[in-house]
Amino acid sequence: MNSFGPYLDGWYDVEIQLQMHLYRRSEEAFARGNARKDEITSSGEFEQWRSHVRETFLAGLGGLPEADCPLEPDYRGELRGEGFTLRKLLYQSLPDWYVTANLYMPDELQTPSAAVLFLCGHSREAKAYPPYQKVCQRLAENGLVVLAVDPLGQGERFQYFDRETGAQLIGWGCEEHCYEGIQCWWLGHSLARYFLCDAMRGIDLLQSLPEVDGERIGVTGNSGGGTQTTMLMLADPRIAVAVPSTFIMHRHDYMWTGQAQDAEQIYAGTTAAGIDHDDYIAVMAPKPVQVNVVAYDYFPLEGAKYSVERARRVYELFGAGDNLKLQVDLSEHQYTDNLARAATEWFCRHLQGKSPEDVNHSEPKPFAEEEVWCTETGQLLGDDPAGTTVWHLNRGERQQQLAALPGGAARLESLREWLGEQVNRDRQPVELHPRIYGATYDGDVRLEKYWWWSEKDIINCAVHCQPHPSRDNLPLTIVLFANGTQDIPTRENFLRPYCTRGHQILVLDVRGQGALMPRKIQPQDRDWYYGTHYKLLCEAIFLGDSLCAMRVYDLLRAIQFAREQFNPPQITLRAAPGPGVTWTALATLLDNSVRLDLPNGLPPLDRMVESRFYHYQEGVHTVLPGLLARCTAADLAEAVQDQLV
Repeated sequence: MNSFGPYLDGWYDVEIQLQMHLYRRSEEAFARGNARKDEITSSGEFEQWRSHVRETFLAGLGGLPEADCPLEPDYRGELRGEGFTLRKLLYQSLPDWYVTANLYMPDELQTPSAAVLFLCGHSREAKAYPPYQKVCQRLAENGLVVLAVDPLGQGERFQYFDRETGAQLIGWGCEEHCYEGIQCWWLGHSLARYFLCDAMRGIDLLQSLPEVDGERIGVTGNSGGGTQTTMLMLADPRIAVAVPSTFIMHRHDYMWTGQAQDAEQIYAGTTAAGIDHDDYIAVMAPKPVQVNVVAYDYFPLEGAKYSVERARRVYELFGAGDNLKLQVDLSEHQYTDNLARAATEWFCRHLQGKSPEDVNHSEPKPFAEEEVWCTETGQLLGDDPAGTTVWHLNRGERQQQLAALPGGAARLESLREWLGEQVNRDRQPVELHPRIYGATYDGDVRLEKYWWWSEKDIINCAVHCQPHPSRDNLPLTIVLFANGTQDIPTRENFLRPYCTRGHQILVLDVRGQGALMPRKIQPQDRDWYYGTHYKLLCEAIFLGDSLCAMRVYDLLRAIQFAREQFNPPQITLRAAPGPGVTWTALATLLDNSVRLDLPNGLPPLDRMVESRFYHYQEGVHTVLPGLLARCTAADLAEAVQDQLV
C-alpha cells in the first residue's frame, strides 16, 4: 500500500477546483447584484434597495446585541494640547463591557459643535498610534469634538491578555479577530456586531455631551477603521458625513488578489444578496462621503474607483453628485498627512460650512502612548483580569439561544431540518459519472482509485479497498482519515486487517482534503491565520455557505456513490481524529440509513464556544455558522445514538 498514494494521475486538475468553485459562484452573485442595481432609475426605487442592503447587512451580523445599559462615562484624566484638551475615559458599551477612548475637546467652544467619531485601524496602539492621533488633533484644532476609540483586540482592549506574564495569549489585532470571529460564526453571528455596537455607543456618548450638536456627527477611520466606518454608514442613520479611508474596494477585485480579511470584515450572505462596496457608499446618499484611498494599497485602487463610480450614479439620482468625492494619495497603506488634510477640509466644509482656506493645517504633535492610556496597566484585563471579553459575551448569547429552543423530539427534528437546509442550499448536483482510474493488488487486498462529481465543478475521489479474491455482499465503511488518502501509506495496519475480516473500505477525500488539497493562495501554511483554507472559508461565508456544509454534502454524495457502485448491505461512516469526526456525525444526522463508527467518540462541539481556547485549524474546517445556537453536543449524541456502532 505504500506505493498507492493520493494521486489523480493526471485525470483532473484539482488544485484550483475549490477556489474556482467559490469564485464562480461569487462572480455570478456579483453579476446578479449589478444587474439588479442597474435597473434602479429613481431615488424612490433606490430606497427599496437601501432597505435591502441595511437589512441584509444586519442579518449577516446576526443582528446587534441589546445595548440597554447606561454609558457611565468614567473620565480618567486630561492632557493639554495646542487648541484642545484630551480627556481619557471609559464608557460602557454593553453590560460590563468597556471601551477605552480619548475625547478631544476644542478650546473656547461657545455653542454646541459638530463632532467626529474616529475609528482605529489595525495598529497595536490603536487610538495612541501617532498617525491616528494626528488626524484627531487636526480635527480638534479646527473646532470639532473628536472621540477616538480602541477597537477590541487593540490598544488597551486585548481580549487574551495575561496579567501575570504580560503576554498576549492570542496575538493582537488580525490574529485575535480571526480567532474570536470563528467562535462568533458558530453562533450564527459576526464579531462585527461588537465593533459596530461599540461605535454606535460612541455616537450615543457624543450626543450626550452638551458641547456637541447631535445632528452634526461624522465618522472616519483607516483600514480596519475604514471597515468600521462603513459599518456605521450601513447601520446608523445618525451619521451626517463620512470619510472611509483605505478600505473601500470592489469585492471581485479583492477576491482575485487571493488575500484574506479579518472575520469582522466578512458579512455572511451579503455577496449572495448582490451587495458590494458600492452599496457601502450609496446607502449614505445624498449625505456627503469622501472615499480616501492610496495608490499603492493591497486594497486595489481600481476596485475603489469602480465602487465610487457605481455609487455616484445613486448620488446623481438624488441630485447630489458633488457630495461624493474620491481622494487619492500616492502612498502605501496609511492614513497619510495628505488624506488627513483632505478629510479635515471635508468635515469642516460639510459640518461647519468652512471654506478650505479657513481650515487650520498646523502640524500636530502626538502624545506618547502611555500618556493617553485610560487604564493603569495599559490593558483593561491588566486592571481587571476578570473583566468581560468576547468569549464571555458569546457564552451568554449561546445560553439565551439554547434556552429559546423547543425540547425533546421537536428540538432534534428542527435541528435536522435546519442542517439539511444549510448543507443542500445552493448546491448544483449533477450525475456522479464515476471513473475508475487505477487498480492494483497488494497480497490479499485489491485497491482501486475512483473519482466522481459531487456537484457542478467539484469532484471527490477515493481509494476502494476490498479483499482479494473479491467477495459479494460485503459491508462497506467510508473512512475519513485526518489527511484523507494521503494517510493510506501509514494506515496499512488498519486497512489490511479490516479488509481481511470481510469488509470493503472507501478511503474518501472530500473537497479541499487529501488528493484534493487546494494550491496555496497565500504564503502562510494553508491551515494558519489568513491561510488558504481561511481565505476560502471567508468566501464561502460571504455566500452564506461554509466549508463544513460543503464537505457534509460531499459525504452524502459519497454514500450515494457507494450504494450505486458497490451495492453494500450496510454503509458505515468512520473518521479518525480531526475535522472528519464532525463531518461524519453531521452527515449521519441527515442519513438515518448509515451507521457511525467514531473510535474516539463524538465531536465535543461545545468546547468551540464554551471553552475560551479552541484549536484554530479545527475551527476553520468544522465551523458551521449557527450550529451551536441550535444544539449541544448532548443533542447531537441523542440524535445519532441509534446509528452508533
